Amino acid sequence: MRFVLPHVNLTIRNRILEIEGIPHTYEARDVFSVLQNRPFDFWILSGESPRSFQELVLAITPRTVGFRYGVRFMTLENRLLMTLIWLRQYPTYSMLSQYFGISVPTVCTIIKKMWVILWEEVARTIVWPDVDTWHRRNGKWPEMPNVLGCIDGTSHEILVPQTEPQEEFYSGHRKFHCIHTQVQVCQVYVEL
Repeated sequence: MRFVLPHVNLTIRNRILEIEGIPHTYEARDVFSVLQNRPFDFWILSGESPRSFQELVLAITPRTVGFRYGVRFMTLENRLLMTLIWLRQYPTYSMLSQYFGISVPTVCTIIKKMWVILWEEVARTIVWPDVDTWHRRNGKWPEMPNVLGCIDGTSHEILVPQTEPQEEFYSGHRKFHCIHTQVQVCQVYVEL
């Protein structure tokens, strides 16, 4: 004999909220207003200063004209800030949902649309060599004939800082304090 549970068709969220009597509404938070007065925290979370962030907002504003999803919940500044935090820190959608006071599906939709807008804006700054330039530069390094340049990054373990904030140097991924370095090597050409 099989018994049907009364809550079998409810999601886990509905079951929990039904028991606790918590309403299903979200209250959006203005995270940008809080962080803009704390420039160091703003930079740690987003990788931008409040000033460069405002320049980025002005640059992408024309691209967001037809973007209506999330407008009633969040300002453009908060949508962009949430996307930059996701790109830099990579928190889960659930964490961003809690920080910004919106639902997880809304976080997902906003990030999916905003990072495309960001890519379209910054892609113009990347200039790849044309085919003729590529062929002129190709083969200049005998050890690596098909390489024009390279980028490499590594983490160097250091002693625990005594005078500076430790969280700037601790790597949760590596599980030790370190300094990250990035090296770019490219060929230098003088075209006459």
